Amino acid sequence: MLSVRILMQKAAQEDLILHQMDVKTAYLHAPIDCEIYLEQPQGYEKNSNTGEKLGQVAETMNMAALWKLPVIFACENNGYAKGTSMGRCTVNTDFYKRGDVIPGLRVDGMDVLCVREAARFASDHCRSGKGPIIMELQTYRFFGHAIGDTEHKYRTADEVDEVRKERDPIYLLEGHLIRNNIATMEELREINEKSVKDVEEAAQFAIQSPEPLVEELCSYIYCNNPPFKIRGINPWTKLKSSM
Repeated sequence: MLSVRILMQKAAQEDLILHQMDVKTAYLHAPIDCEIYLEQPQGYEKNSNTGEKLGQVAETMNMAALWKLPVIFACENNGYAKGTSMGRCTVNTDFYKRGDVIPGLRVDGMDVLCVREAARFASDHCRSGKGPIIMELQTYRFFGHAIGDTEHKYRTADEVDEVRKERDPIYLLEGHLIRNNIATMEELREINEKSVKDVEEAAQFAIQSPEPLVEELCSYIYCNNPPFKIRGINPWTKLKSSM
């Protein structure tokens, strides 16, 4: 897999290699507590722990600013690096300022309309030739980082409940819809009931279906991509992708 550095070099050489896509903006996604990856078919770069403090981020931002590449750096800040709060592991928690000369936005990541407008602004910024921009999306995770996460050791149940009541993205959107007379509470309740039913039916279909063959493991990874061989769990096992 290509490193982020090589991807950025290829992006500069080949106009972001986005002829396969309908947009003119590359998107670098760096969640605070897990990983970094450039969302393009050409590669994937993953690093554990607090991704924003790793060298690849600084290197990539430097080259993006130097070459004025149209890249949106989106940082999902959920307040924790796995089980460590940002204030305990990071001196500067203003992640939208981490790009030095790269302009940044702090966005309410729990409000879908706010995210939409911020993304529109950032896209316009990049497409106008002004170079990269950073979006810090302030969000929250209602569950632990992983199945073995002992989250009660680093945050309280009251904290989680308070965020659910005050900032749950679904409830915030429902409030927007009702206040602007776009939908009624009854209509939203019907949508919720149908969604729950659809999920339950899909789950039961998955449980009752036979397990797929190993040969199908790598199918449908990429869209509109010719079949290619993929390394298995060891160097001598080869799998093949398919549409």
